[in-house]
This record gives sequence, structure tokens and C-alpha cells, in this order.
Amino acid sequence: MLDKKTLSRRAFLHYTAVAGAGAALAACAPATQAPAAPAESAAPAAPAAPPDLPFDVADEALNPLGLEAGQPVEGIFFEGGFGRGYLDNAADIFRALHPDNEMSVSGIQRVGDQLRPRFIGGNPPDVIDNSGAGNLDTAALVAEDQLLDLAPLFDAPSLDTPGMTFGETLFPGSQL
Repeated sequence: MLDKKTLSRRAFLHYTAVAGAGAALAACAPATQAPAAPAESAAPAAPAAPPDLPFDVADEALNPLGLEAGQPVEGIFFEGGFGRGYLDNAADIFRALHPDNEMSVSGIQRVGDQLRPRFIGGNPPDVIDNSGAGNLDTAALVAEDQLLDLAPLFDAPSLDTPGMTFGETLFPGSQL
């Protein structure tokens, strides 16, 4: 019999929510912008922490996807049992990294009911957390080319783990 370590549903959801918020905020830039070199071959830059962050950030991780200064960013996230503390924390980090960008964060429930009209109208938010009861049909959004490919995000340098990509910091199997 295989000896497997288990992860509780609650812990899995917590880690997924935190990783999802980080992914969502980092994915605000257009997918066409890629890092100049893969993280494995790029030489680590000297840490340069923005003043409001409690950790050092390597230069190449400050804006790996090329978010334009002055571009407003809107994030709408499912606000469920974990509350909104993780959302506010991620937004604070975003604001410290991108002080010239305005960031709005909203926590909602019944994501599909509230966001479907915006997708139909062609003005969806920049970042969403499509979870909880009444979420959007992800397969339909993909089929209708309504979602941005996050592959460049997974290859981008990690914000707080020097020498690793964002994708390498996630739990194995947590990305689909």
C-alpha cells in the first residue's frame, strides 16, 4: 500500500486561493509580453524591495509581464469562507510594486450572475477568481476566447522566491 501524505480540503482551498490571488494579480499584463530570458538562464539580480514590502524582490520579478504604468487594474474575486484578507494583502503588494497603477479589488459571491453581463458586454474585469457556487462556465469562456493564457505568468520569475519561476512555487498538480 502506498504511503501518501494527505492535504485537507480546507488547507487545499486556502493554498489554492492564495496562489490564485497571486496569479491573478500578476496576470494583469498582456500575455504577449514575456521575460527577456527564462528564469533558469537569467542571472539573479540584486534584491530591490519596494519600501512597503516585507521581503526582497529581485529586479527581474518587479514587473516581468510588462504592466504599463498608469493602466488601471480591476480584480473581482469570490469572497467566501476565507474572507477577503488574502485579497487585500495581494492588492497591497500590487500597489507597492505598481504605485502608478490604480487597483480596485471587489469580493463577491455568485460570480457568474454578476460577471456574465460584463463578459457579454465586452468589458470583463482584468482579473477574476471564478470559484464558489454559481461560478462562470470556464470551458465556455475558453471556447469563446474570453480568457488570457497564463503560461507566461507561470514562466515569470517568482516575486518572493529568488531563482524560481512562479510556476515552480506552486504545489505540484495545482495548475490545470
